Amino acid sequence: MWLVAALPLLYSPTHSSHISPTQRTALQETETASTVRISWRALASRRETWAFALAKLFTDPIWWFFLYWAPKYISSQFHVELAGLAAPLVLIYLMADIGSIAGGWASARLIQGGLKPLAARRRVMLWCAIAPLSVIFAAHSPSMWLSALLVGIATAAHQGWSANLFATTADLFKKEEVASVVGIGGMLGAIGGMIIATVTGFILEFTGSYTVPFIICGSAYLIAWLVFSLIVRSAPGRQ
Repeated sequence: MWLVAALPLLYSPTHSSHISPTQRTALQETETASTVRISWRALASRRETWAFALAKLFTDPIWWFFLYWAPKYISSQFHVELAGLAAPLVLIYLMADIGSIAGGWASARLIQGGLKPLAARRRVMLWCAIAPLSVIFAAHSPSMWLSALLVGIATAAHQGWSANLFATTADLFKKEEVASVVGIGGMLGAIGGMIIATVTGFILEFTGSYTVPFIICGSAYLIAWLVFSLIVRSAPGRQ
């Protein structure tokens, strides 16, 4: 139904009357840049590539953990049937929606205040890296709603983190390099997602507790932020 409603609105951006001449020129430059082939070997030799890719490797699996294991955790921890999972899960993912928007808004405000784009995004990423520490306490929460709230804070922080992490590619790379760098980071993030699914299963089998998984989820972002910041700062021309 949405597709049918959207079809009459589709148009070529470069021929639209809704964009300014400056925006049209930028789009045309982007289309030209997209024809330039960038070697993956050249990108792999860049420290900035690894800063982004490792940040994805450390944090994408946490999102997949929340997607796959949050329903199981609430169900087993609080003996909730399938029908009763809807409300707490709605809270968790609604908070993720809010975090996604708030993360971009916060860095935009800092940039408008005079901070350089990369510095603004790193600052918001630090805030988003600190917030998930609260999820460590979810494993021993006495209340289903408190647990859902703690997990919701973590999912909101992840989306704010992710919005700014993706935006750093525009600060660190040329237009024609961005798509390949995002692809490399996405690949490592997907590999991490596969790993954490298996590791979580083994941890729960041997410990019977979500304590260790939640400790991993709570601390992963700070580790990723430190790694990202150290690599970016040590990259040539960014001291």
